[in-house]
Amino acid sequence: MEGIVKDKIIYFMRQFDVCTCGRCVNDTIALTMNGLLPKYIVTTPAAVDPLMSYYTNRLISDVTVEATKACMIVKDNPRH
Repeated sequence: MEGIVKDKIIYFMRQFDVCTCGRCVNDTIALTMNGLLPKYIVTTPAAVDPLMSYYTNRLISDVTVEATKACMIVKDNPRH
Protein backbone atom coordinates (compact mmCIF):
# COMPACT_ATOMS: atom_id res chain seq x y z
CA MET A 1 0.00 0.00 0.00
CA GLU A 2 2.80 2.39 0.82
CA GLY A 3 4.23 2.15 -2.69
CA ILE A 4 0.85 2.87 -4.25
CA VAL A 5 0.18 5.82 -1.93
CA LYS A 6 3.63 7.35 -2.46
CA ASP A 7 3.23 6.98 -6.22
CA LYS A 8 -0.15 8.76 -6.30
CA ILE A 9 -0.12 11.24 -3.40
CA ILE A 10 1.33 14.26 -5.24
CA TYR A 11 -1.39 13.89 -7.88
CA PHE A 12 -4.11 14.06 -5.21
CA MET A 13 -2.43 16.91 -3.36
CA ARG A 14 -2.29 19.00 -6.53
CA GLN A 15 -5.93 18.18 -7.29
CA PHE A 16 -6.96 19.66 -3.93
CA ASP A 17 -4.43 22.52 -3.98
CA VAL A 18 -2.54 21.24 -0.92
CA CYS A 19 0.98 22.46 -0.16
CA THR A 20 3.52 19.96 -1.51
CA CYS A 21 6.42 20.74 0.80
CA GLY A 22 8.12 17.71 2.34
CA ARG A 23 6.31 18.03 5.67
CA CYS A 24 2.86 18.23 4.09
CA VAL A 25 3.60 15.34 1.74
CA ASN A 26 4.74 13.15 4.64
CA ASP A 27 1.71 14.14 6.75
CA THR A 28 -0.64 13.34 3.87
CA ILE A 29 1.03 9.98 3.24
CA ALA A 30 0.83 9.09 6.94
CA LEU A 31 -2.84 10.05 7.24
CA THR A 32 -3.69 8.14 4.06
CA MET A 33 -1.83 5.04 5.24
CA ASN A 34 -3.58 5.15 8.63
CA GLY A 35 -6.93 4.83 6.90
CA LEU A 36 -5.96 1.87 4.71
CA LEU A 37 -5.68 -1.81 5.51
CA PRO A 38 -2.07 -3.02 5.31
CA LYS A 39 -1.07 -5.16 2.35
CA TYR A 40 2.28 -6.93 2.66
CA ILE A 41 3.84 -8.91 -0.17
CA VAL A 42 7.01 -10.98 -0.23
CA THR A 43 8.24 -11.46 -3.77
CA THR A 44 11.22 -11.36 -6.09
CA PRO A 45 12.39 -8.06 -7.58
CA ALA A 46 11.27 -9.17 -11.05
CA ALA A 47 7.69 -9.62 -9.88
CA VAL A 48 7.32 -6.22 -8.20
CA ASP A 49 6.11 -4.22 -11.21
CA PRO A 50 3.34 -6.63 -12.29
CA LEU A 51 2.12 -6.98 -8.70
CA MET A 52 2.15 -3.21 -8.14
CA SER A 53 0.13 -2.73 -11.31
CA TYR A 54 -2.38 -5.39 -10.23
CA TYR A 55 -2.81 -4.00 -6.71
CA THR A 56 -2.93 -0.39 -7.92
CA ASN A 57 -5.85 -1.22 -10.22
CA ARG A 58 -7.55 -3.25 -7.51
CA LEU A 59 -7.13 -0.79 -4.62
CA ILE A 60 -7.12 2.65 -6.27
CA SER A 61 -10.65 3.46 -5.09
CA ASP A 62 -9.69 2.85 -1.44
CA VAL A 63 -6.54 4.94 -1.88
CA THR A 64 -8.54 7.73 -3.52
CA VAL A 65 -11.02 7.92 -0.63
CA GLU A 66 -8.34 8.00 2.07
CA ALA A 67 -6.06 10.37 0.14
CA THR A 68 -8.96 12.78 -0.33
CA LYS A 69 -9.66 12.76 3.41
CA ALA A 70 -5.97 13.25 4.19
CA CYS A 71 -5.64 16.12 1.70
CA MET A 72 -8.55 17.97 3.30
CA ILE A 73 -7.07 17.54 6.79
CA VAL A 74 -3.58 18.70 5.77
CA LYS A 75 -4.96 21.59 3.70
CA ASP A 76 -6.99 22.84 6.66
CA ASN A 77 -4.23 22.20 9.24
CA PRO A 78 -0.74 22.47 7.70
CA ARG A 79 2.06 21.92 10.20
CA HIS A 80 4.68 24.15 8.58
